[in-house]
Amino acid sequence: MGVSTDAVLFYGYHLPEDVEIDEEIHELWGKEHKVLVGTHCSGEAPMYYVYIVESEQTARMGYPKQIHRELINSLLTEVWNGYLLEFAAKHEIPLPNTEVDEYSKTSEIGWWLVSYWGW
Repeated sequence: MGVSTDAVLFYGYHLPEDVEIDEEIHELWGKEHKVLVGTHCSGEAPMYYVYIVESEQTARMGYPKQIHRELINSLLTEVWNGYLLEFAAKHEIPLPNTEVDEYSKTSEIGWWLVSYWGW
């Protein structure tokens, strides 16, 4: 078994390192949801992000992935922003661009490129 590094592009926002996510939120995976919580960094040290499901694009190590212009230029961003805010409030996740404590804050909503390193 080897090591794999994946690139993940998504529309949403990321949370600071010290934010814990309730396990129930991860169980939403696979159900009909417009917004979910994902992880980047590594399986041993996960960092969380809140994202629009249809925006997430993953390029696996060694395999390029074309990102279609229509996705990036989507006119849905205002609608997507509403979904993100609603999801965060419902699941008591810190809102975008807010201080979590005196040392960290969440990011702004936007397009983000992160990596995931794992086995």
